[in-house]
Amino acid sequence: MLRFSNSCVKTQTRKFLWTEITAEEMKKFIGMLMYMSVLDLPRMSDFWRRESIFSVPFPATAMSRDQFMAILANLHMSDPAKSAENDQKKGTDDYDHLHRVRPLMEMIQLNCKAIYHPRQHLAVDERMWGLKFFVLAATNGYTIDFKLYTGKSKTASGKGLSFDVVAGLIDKGNLGFGYIVYTDNFYTSPLLYRHLRQQGFGACRTYRQGRVGVPTIQENALTKKISTRQYPVDQGQGSSVREVDGHKRSHSVLHHPPSLQRGQCSGGRRQVMGHTN
Repeated sequence: MLRFSNSCVKTQTRKFLWTEITAEEMKKFIGMLMYMSVLDLPRMSDFWRRESIFSVPFPATAMSRDQFMAILANLHMSDPAKSAENDQKKGTDDYDHLHRVRPLMEMIQLNCKAIYHPRQHLAVDERMWGLKFFVLAATNGYTIDFKLYTGKSKTASGKGLSFDVVAGLIDKGNLGFGYIVYTDNFYTSPLLYRHLRQQGFGACRTYRQGRVGVPTIQENALTKKISTRQYPVDQGQGSSVREVDGHKRSHSVLHHPPSLQRGQCSGGRRQVMGHTN
């Protein structure tokens, strides 16, 4: 990122005076971005205002406004030459919408996986960080891996977005196997759960009535008189169990290890995602 930014600015019109930046200055710049994400001011220039009673002293001690704005205007996370090549592919299937930020994203993903190895319970859900991300998270909220949603994917499997998201985030090569994956009803399907079982993962959570592959026989009907019961959904394989309670919530448990006893499904979900029902 430092090398790309320094090389690219030579070919651009500079609104702010540019001097080649060092690794230490880049660290300060990133630190300033984090600081600004915590302290919300109406305009970016307000961080360097001195005449106001609401002025903040810290930014000016880290770097000048002009230097910060110069880096911000010329920040490049990818090779400018390769970015130009990618721009020529606009309108084709080979165009990469994330090319300019992909090196940074891949670096963050690599470090997320390398720094921390999660315990048994994992969850897949969405997070909004300005953009929509699909995230694989541990019980303590740590992000193990993520995927930025950019619309219809050219590498779609044909099994649906929800299937592709979970299958793409569950990396058996990195994680190993034996984990229990919790999902909400957007992702849950017999097709996905069979896939996870084949990969050596357990899975648990609610699912939608009427979803493709979910049995629709009368025995599945939810009524106010139902208390609690369970029966196999995947007939003949004995790997999937559906539980129904009086609150009309249905849970699906697939290929769970002995440590996951009946009734732990929804509790585990609350622990993973911090929700209560």
